[in-house]
Amino acid sequence: QNKGPLIFETYDAVDFDNKTNDKKYIIQSLSGVLFYNNNIKDCYPKMDEIIAELKQLFRNSEFDDKETLGHPNDPEGKAGKTRVTIASFYLKSGSIDIACYDYSEKHGSQDHLNISIDSIEFGKWLASDPYK
Repeated sequence: QNKGPLIFETYDAVDFDNKTNDKKYIIQSLSGVLFYNNNIKDCYPKMDEIIAELKQLFRNSEFDDKETLGHPNDPEGKAGKTRVTIASFYLKSGSIDIACYDYSEKHGSQDHLNISIDSIEFGKWLASDPYK
């Protein structure tokens, strides 16, 4: 029985990834997304709040503090105006990334915060620059 669309209380959207042709559909990455409607300055305090909570939960994990990078899929390349501010926690089974995406007008995507939990295998796949 269809009960209508999913309603999320914490995030505006969720996303997940699994391997192509995986008959077991094992989730390799799970993300929550909050949209900021081209108001990226509101993303950073939420990012800081999430980082503080995760630091309490994962006290013994390796942590890479916030870093701002060019987005590889910007139409103008990594030197374009689209920026990603990201922080990461590294766990034995994978990683947790918290990122604010500040898209350029030319890119056209919606500014958002993304928190993702990724398996080690998924992290290696992303590091291989699969979208080049």
